[in-house]
Amino acid sequence: METGSLVAKSGLEPNLITLVVLRASQMNRCAFCIALHMREGQAQGESSDRLSGVAAWRDAPWYNERERLALEWTEALTQLVGQHPPSGLLERMKEHYDERELVYLTLAVSSINTFNRFNVAFGTSPADADAVFKMMHSKAAAAHA
Repeated sequence: METGSLVAKSGLEPNLITLVVLRASQMNRCAFCIALHMREGQAQGESSDRLSGVAAWRDAPWYNERERLALEWTEALTQLVGQHPPSGLLERMKEHYDERELVYLTLAVSSINTFNRFNVAFGTSPADADAVFKMMHSKAAAAHA
């Protein structure tokens, strides 16, 4: 089973995963993944404020504590070069996520970082995001059209 399917069946909120993968994609400057995950968020009913505001989540009022921790975790794991996650972050995460959720959230972050690197390396065009979204989410694409 592919990691996306595992994460989708993890019990974590789909909108939370979308915010996390969108934030990692922004940090990695993966235009294709940003375009794709914006479409996913829109199909899930996310507001434009929450989707566009994820880049400045610390200063935006639209995220709850659980989402803020997931975004902080995402940033910490996406910026591993030369540093470890901040001291105490794992303990704060454990206050809002059980062990299983934390494993799946970490899998989602590590997976999107890998996909970002492939798409950046091979120059995947953000113009392809619509077609890929429709292929991956045919029911959501039909409802969103």
